[in-house]
Amino acid sequence: TGPSLSRTMGTGDSRRKFTVSVWVKRGKIPSADQNHIWNYHANPNVCALGFSSNQLRFYHYDSGGTFNAQYISTAVFRDPSAWYHIVVAVDTTLSTATDRVKLWVNGDRITSFGTQTTFSQNYDTHVGVNNYNALIGKYADGSSFKLGGYVANKHFLDGIAASETDFGRYNEDGVWVPKNYT
Repeated sequence: TGPSLSRTMGTGDSRRKFTVSVWVKRGKIPSADQNHIWNYHANPNVCALGFSSNQLRFYHYDSGGTFNAQYISTAVFRDPSAWYHIVVAVDTTLSTATDRVKLWVNGDRITSFGTQTTFSQNYDTHVGVNNYNALIGKYADGSSFKLGGYVANKHFLDGIAASETDFGRYNEDGVWVPKNYT
């Protein structure tokens, strides 16, 4: 398990819209553990993106013991030589429930989930609450669920539900590559 970053956040622009974009290269691939890439946390409330048993997982958990949203892909991501570009865009204001959380890996939208629970319409997430911690590469307690691998070109957009093409594109060889966010 490698190094990590954390920052105490101020009040955000919106608790209903945000986007996380990150390039990840897994190093240590545990068989049945969680590895957090990003999370927004104030105990016990957490919103997180990572891997669970090598499946992509996004979830939002609150102090009442409820998963207000949880997505676990059926696809697995366990190639330690591959870079994965992961984007999660949240917009709880949307009327179509399946569009409130969108996940992409390397330009392809993930639509097959073993677990899929979405936010209720206009739900106020924890993301954007003052004095919460934003963490990269670890869980809130600092010692568990660490990501073994590399993180690059990470973006967090407060108040914006962007798409995968805002951060990446296919090159002339058909390979998904990063591009500058504007």
